[in-house]
Amino acid sequence: MKEAQKIPVGLIVVLVFMGMAGAGTVNIVSVPILQFGSIIIKGAGAIAIALFMTAIYATGFYGLLKRYSWGRNLAIFMFAFSAILSVINTLYLYQNPSVLDTAYEGLNLPPEALEIMTDQFILGLVTFSATISIGIGLFVVIYLIRKKAYFKA
Repeated sequence: MKEAQKIPVGLIVVLVFMGMAGAGTVNIVSVPILQFGSIIIKGAGAIAIALFMTAIYATGFYGLLKRYSWGRNLAIFMFAFSAILSVINTLYLYQNPSVLDTAYEGLNLPPEALEIMTDQFILGLVTFSATISIGIGLFVVIYLIRKKAYFKA
């Protein structure tokens, strides 16, 4: 009988990050806003892109779990893309903080939430989020590049 190979702890961590990223894109359905540099997408377009990204993360998750090299390549691409996009979005928001005003129009946020959501507060959150995204992206990319031999051709 063929013995199943254990999944390395680092790969389990990568799978958790992949699942969290996929779940995060599904969450966009509740507040349909996406930013790609200077482009803000709202509504059905944001939902469609989020669902597409969720499908990509789910496919990559499956590929990693089954040890396919294409799953590894897809994960490397998605996490590198996410980290680069985080940098671009953050730099754009620092250069154009007025974008924040239009991004949250029509969301019907309660007044107490609007009081808290100053440009400085949101930029701080975006910077924190981007830093975490870049750190996770670097970890995943470096880990998967080093573990190439673990994946099937």
